[in-house]
Amino acid sequence: MKQAVSNLPPFGDGGAHPDSVEYAVYIRDQANACLHKRKVDQEGVELYIKVLQKGMFTKLLKRDGSSFRNWTDFCLTEHPYGLGRSPQDIETIITEARDPQTIALSVVPLNQPEIGNGKAGPGRGHKTVDNVNRLKGGNSAEYRIRKLARDHEDIYERLKAGEFQSVAAAERAAGIQKVKEKSLVDQIIFLLEKASRSERKTIAAWIKDNA
Repeated sequence: MKQAVSNLPPFGDGGAHPDSVEYAVYIRDQANACLHKRKVDQEGVELYIKVLQKGMFTKLLKRDGSSFRNWTDFCLTEHPYGLGRSPQDIETIITEARDPQTIALSVVPLNQPEIGNGKAGPGRGHKTVDNVNRLKGGNSAEYRIRKLARDHEDIYERLKAGEFQSVAAAERAAGIQKVKEKSLVDQIIFLLEKASRSERKTIAAWIKDNA
């Protein structure tokens, strides 16, 4: 029996050069991790898919060592070599990640009291945000909606009903005065400061391809 051939490196490297095969493997593996979790990491999917779509996927090979013909071929190929999802499914996941009503229908309220209100928090060294989700942090739409669900149940129910076009609008209705619309540049800088070294490389590669 002819043995399957693959010249892919066994592991990707998030610290490799953004144009390298090792980095392409890393991005593909991160995209797969987001897509195939029990609960799909929608925001993570969007981050990594954008990089792969700009030609990064063409650096990757199938199990038999052949090249991917096109984006659809890459998407439909079973993971870990491809993404194991149709392009349409992936686009739907990304679209839903931007929709506050969709997020509100899937989240659960925060159980841990917020630190800084005179109540106990989880303590230093017990954060639950992993590397893939680091860009989200405490300012992600999901986190903010979970806070609304915990502290402003009436507003949360209106958000689930589709009454608000954005999380910020729901927060204003809840009377959260600290909410302030940031410029796009401020938002990008804020996220970059929270990003890991490998995530910054991912973003830099995307900017290079889209500049």
